[in-house]
Amino acid sequence: MRERMCARVGLLGLAALLAGLLAACGGSAPSESDLQATVAAGIRATTSAQQAQADIQATIAAGVRATTEAQAAANLPTATATAAPTVTEQPTSPPVAAPTQGVFRPAATADSSAAPTTAAGAAPNEAAPAATPVVFGPQSGASKQQTVNIELIFDASGSMAQRIGDETKIQAARRAMEQVIAQLPDNAPNFNVGFRVYGHKGDSSEAKKAESCQSTELLVPVQGINKELLRQQTNAFQPTGWTPISLALQKAGEDLKAGDNVKNVIIMVTDGEETCGGDPCAVAKALNESGAEVRIDVVGFGTAPEEDRNLRCIADNSGGTYSSAQSGAALIQSLQQLVAATVKRSYLRIIAVGPDGKQLGYNKGHPWRNVIYIASVVDAQGRRPEAVATGMVAGEGSATPLENEGEESFELPPGTYRFTIKQQLGWNKSRGDLPLVNAEQTYTAEVVEGQQTDAVVGIGALVMKADGGEPEYACDLQLEVALDGRWQVAYPAVDGFCSRDPDGIIVQGGDLSFNREYPLLPGRYRLRDVRRGKLLTDSIVIEPGKTVTVQIQGLTRYKQP
Repeated sequence: MRERMCARVGLLGLAALLAGLLAACGGSAPSESDLQATVAAGIRATTSAQQAQADIQATIAAGVRATTEAQAAANLPTATATAAPTVTEQPTSPPVAAPTQGVFRPAATADSSAAPTTAAGAAPNEAAPAATPVVFGPQSGASKQQTVNIELIFDASGSMAQRIGDETKIQAARRAMEQVIAQLPDNAPNFNVGFRVYGHKGDSSEAKKAESCQSTELLVPVQGINKELLRQQTNAFQPTGWTPISLALQKAGEDLKAGDNVKNVIIMVTDGEETCGGDPCAVAKALNESGAEVRIDVVGFGTAPEEDRNLRCIADNSGGTYSSAQSGAALIQSLQQLVAATVKRSYLRIIAVGPDGKQLGYNKGHPWRNVIYIASVVDAQGRRPEAVATGMVAGEGSATPLENEGEESFELPPGTYRFTIKQQLGWNKSRGDLPLVNAEQTYTAEVVEGQQTDAVVGIGALVMKADGGEPEYACDLQLEVALDGRWQVAYPAVDGFCSRDPDGIIVQGGDLSFNREYPLLPGRYRLRDVRRGKLLTDSIVIEPGKTVTVQIQGLTRYKQP
């Protein structure tokens, strides 16, 4: 920034020299009165909200929709007029709903409801409107609670007929299932439990392998909690065949559907590895990365250490857990703990949107896909939670959680958390053109047991236009932001002057230009004409998912008459 300012100051000197040469050669440099005449009587601000596209609707649905309510600009004082400018909103059809959790101005930004400043030519660092903190919380009131889908998958291969202690493995599994069924709630409208088996057809011979390796069946659909049907189907099969784990997981993934605020979990019990040539670890990864975002918890029942190592990747690749049970009692305990934990799990999901209301992310091809990243996630004591793995956030590794899909979910214990996002790209997608301030913001999120808190953050954008010719540089204009109770410079003008060529055409200006999209973190901003000491507007409210267009009249007389 300092290098650019120095370069511009040099050009200002060149402009002064050129103006002197023009006067000596009989020409005339633009006078101050000429320049003042170029500022029209009004400045009009319009906000155009961008309609979220089908892809964001499919991926984040009702819980994560970009804010599109237009902000009405207040009276905009100008250099020469007292009449208030008109404020219009481009209609969106159909209108895009606000996110369920709400998008509010973060603590580092100002309250746009305060009266606009009217003093013309006020310098930066004067008092600005107070900030409004943001706290994201789980859905409440009439909003629906998180839906939990659990599919229990049991191994019915021939090895489950082997004894473990004083009973067979299948007897122990059925006893464990009875305990789990008894544990389930009787009335839970947002809790669904299904039951699937595999390896229950054919036998363990080579002649029957093909049949057995295609055997998996959903005995109880994932719809509500039907305890009686669960008890019946627990005893409706015998262990006979091979172990098609991959096929069972694939079919289970088809049983579990994606949805808004839905958690899909598979709890699988197996006493051995895949024997049908599949790759369950790859299937687990694909299920977790699918729209259903399936998590798989695996219990190895009576398994050897080598089998435990090979099976663990199923859980690891899906964000689940792996445990080994070497007795019927241990199996009961493992299953009860997994079901209870699934019901109680709580999450924080951070979603980033761009000025068009679409999620940022490489996979979504967004033009501003890498404009922000998560810098930190800490609890109320300032400690990084275990779920926020080392390497996930800036300062701890190269990975940035928002760069793929534009969102990241963290399973967290209930409590209060703070997370910080940073803007890393400016208008020309290089770090050198970042705003001087307000490039980092911290939010608070309340996480509640058994629920998910969605935090919709991101960027808005500012576009400046000039009526009647649209010069390339907005050289006299300076963008300031209300930050920490003061107006601070975000994009400066260079001493409030422009550099012109011998024909009077502007060749260099300040940091601001017309017809460019400036990504900005949320806040209340103002535009000042530094050269003339005039405040143009202090009512620019930037919010995630929207673009504000400021149109200025009369900036065309840059060339000599």
